[in-house]
Amino acid sequence: MKERFGNINSRKWTRIILVSVFFLILGCSLAGEKVAKDNGIGWDGEIYLNTIQHFTELILTHGYDRYAIQRIMPWGLVNIVFQICHIEATPHNALIAGGVLNILALALAIFYFFRISSLKQWKQSTEVIAFASLFYSYALLKIPGYYILLSDTFGFLWGIMMLYYFLCKKRWALIFLAVLGSVNWPVALLCGLVLAFFPTNEMRIHSILSREDSWIYNVILCGLSLSPFLFQIAVYIGTKNHVFIPWGFDGGPVSMWVFVLSIICVCGYLYYMIRPFKFSISQIWSECNSIKTWINITCAVCCFIGVNILLHCLTNGNDGALNNRGLVVCVYTSCLADPLCFIESFFVYFGPVVLLTILLWQKSAQNVANKGMGYFFVIALSVFFSIRPEARVSIMYLPFIALPIMEYIDTYELKRWVPRIYMLLCIILSHCWLPINTDGMEFALSWENFEHYNSFPAQRYFMFTGHWQSHEMYYICMAITVIVGIILYIGIRKKWFIIREDNR
Repeated sequence: MKERFGNINSRKWTRIILVSVFFLILGCSLAGEKVAKDNGIGWDGEIYLNTIQHFTELILTHGYDRYAIQRIMPWGLVNIVFQICHIEATPHNALIAGGVLNILALALAIFYFFRISSLKQWKQSTEVIAFASLFYSYALLKIPGYYILLSDTFGFLWGIMMLYYFLCKKRWALIFLAVLGSVNWPVALLCGLVLAFFPTNEMRIHSILSREDSWIYNVILCGLSLSPFLFQIAVYIGTKNHVFIPWGFDGGPVSMWVFVLSIICVCGYLYYMIRPFKFSISQIWSECNSIKTWINITCAVCCFIGVNILLHCLTNGNDGALNNRGLVVCVYTSCLADPLCFIESFFVYFGPVVLLTILLWQKSAQNVANKGMGYFFVIALSVFFSIRPEARVSIMYLPFIALPIMEYIDTYELKRWVPRIYMLLCIILSHCWLPINTDGMEFALSWENFEHYNSFPAQRYFMFTGHWQSHEMYYICMAITVIVGIILYIGIRKKWFIIREDNR
């Protein structure tokens, strides 16, 4: 045990250092610049400020659309606390409350992270890499302090809590988080119910399939991989003017060669991500085709429909920013703005863990399959959303994506310098050291149109958020992504980072 996990005091001090560095940087971010839009309120922040000021009135008078009600829980609680404590809900007080909420949410996420690490019995080196991968990023070091009234930290918290209770096989905790998550983060309800009710028995990945299973596997693989192209064909056939929709982040059409190259790249990416899961559909069907499984699935469906009916009754009937159809269109069109722009935007937003995931994906596939159908469904959903360049919408999936990668890394004995360098690399690439606001930023963000967002100074913010990143900034950030990716790829192939494999 001592050889496997190292000195307990050493692990304790390592955790203290990891957490201290995180909160030191986060504290500087919270005390520093704020989004130069409505005095630090921001775009979505207008909804949350309105909730902090008028939640009890709005919820009783159907004052929320579908977009807003799926994110109001933290801000509704602030409204209730403010009323109980007789605190005036001014924008200044709302920002202070938002900062406190972000600190509490991230502290709780860290608590659950270490519970997961202890549960999985990770090596100290793996724990450092996993912590840096999840917490030392632009998403959690910069955004919670710069754009305070945003729900992303709670989406991340919900993801890591659901992951922990899934690993502990606590079904009722997952159901509770799923239902409560319906007013906290859009996909929390679906993912929580799937994890709670779907089978958890291992799904075996086969090297060779029977003829029937091979045919089904190839149809699914080709269909899903070509889905962006098939979507464009459907649009071409279904529209009167018979045009493809090669739109860029700036709201205008991209050149045809960029469009063609981008659609080839996204189809290739989906093929790469789906191909390792070579399942025997007949075997899975025979194992899951039981009364217990169908009762569980029926319960999940009924709970999902019931909660959605309740949400519909509380809303004003409007879809808000994006309905389901609009979401699909957004995913399948935004990924074509530039070749592999979604990988670049995820790397910029979440850091090196994105490249590690891609490079180690095939080797970690069995770790996904081992956790059952529910976990695989969540991973499949995350792959679909990963082609949308607005990385922040996928923040809840990050712990689920990272877990099988870290399980694979934990099978190796790493050199002592690797976790330290990786931790430093994550901090550097988080851009926490880069000021965003500059002269004219407030004026630039007040225009709210694509033309101004795609030029400086507005690009100092939008170049890190996927959507509305200019093509020039895409070239620069993609070059950095490629360089870091090549170094990691060569290092993994040449075994620069490992001493030996741990044959546990």
